[in-house]
Amino acid sequence: MATDSTYDLFIQAMNVTNAAMEANSESIALNPMLTACSQELANEDFGVAIYDNDPANPVDHFTIRLKGVSFVLVSHDSPADTDPTWKVSKMYLRDVISNPRKYIDHPSLLAFDWLRRRLGQTA
Repeated sequence: MATDSTYDLFIQAMNVTNAAMEANSESIALNPMLTACSQELANEDFGVAIYDNDPANPVDHFTIRLKGVSFVLVSHDSPADTDPTWKVSKMYLRDVISNPRKYIDHPSLLAFDWLRRRLGQTA
């Protein structure tokens, strides 16, 4: 059941993202990125800033880590010492949890630009 709590939105969207990553970990859409992550970003934390309308004004912060082919929550409500790696809108989170099958069936729709930038990948 969807709620508007930022924590609930984020956790539910992360669960859908994890399901999509697990279901498609061997696909051409995700395998190169996930392989690179396991080699280059193992045990690295990523700051996440959630915003309503303006990315410059986040309403909540999380820290996540990629473990295997899934993201795990490291902490909630702890802004990173530096700029967050990923700034994501509540609108995107709502869309992910309202349409999980869309994102599981089409993992290229997941917002992984931030992760690809971190890896230095263009696609």
